[in-house]
Amino acid sequence: MRSLPRADFVRAAIALPLLVPLPTPAFQSDDKSFDFALPPSWKLDAAPPRGDPSHLFCVRAARSDGVAQLEMTVDADSGPKGGISALGSVDTLGLSLLSSQPQPAKLVSASKVPGSAPFAAGTYELRYAIGASQQRVVKLARAQQRLFKLAVALPAEPSDEVRAEVESILQSWKAFPVNAGCLSQSNRGAVLPGVCY
Repeated sequence: MRSLPRADFVRAAIALPLLVPLPTPAFQSDDKSFDFALPPSWKLDAAPPRGDPSHLFCVRAARSDGVAQLEMTVDADSGPKGGISALGSVDTLGLSLLSSQPQPAKLVSASKVPGSAPFAAGTYELRYAIGASQQRVVKLARAQQRLFKLAVALPAEPSDEVRAEVESILQSWKAFPVNAGCLSQSNRGAVLPGVCY
């Protein structure tokens, strides 16, 4: 039996995660810069991901009973070069985003989370209490002068099922750098079906 040369084996091993299909329902951006999986009780909004002119991408989804919702956005970021930590510490960034949350809001926790897949960007996870009845989890990642933001709203005291679903979405969400050609076209709003990695 013929074995692969080491370089070919390494290339094949690196490509393997890209060949594994995402669970259904799921969403992957057309430029392959982010993806997430949804539990069966959640449904993606029908609006096109590039339909909101104030964002490079804007994807919304909600639980079928309306108890929890999410919004995933990607925006051009003219801040300092680097990953999410280039914007400051997780606590500082969490506090600076407090006023942009539905009010009254309180920062409950802020943590740094390493990328959950090969090449995935590290994230900041921020948890806010929104009054007495709601909570909001915001995950932020940064790559190639783009800010990726996943925001999930749920009740302050969700059922175990809703809590588990939200945690599975948060765990599944990943943001990735893309090649320069895809990045340039994607930032201009071009839809890039199946050509970027």
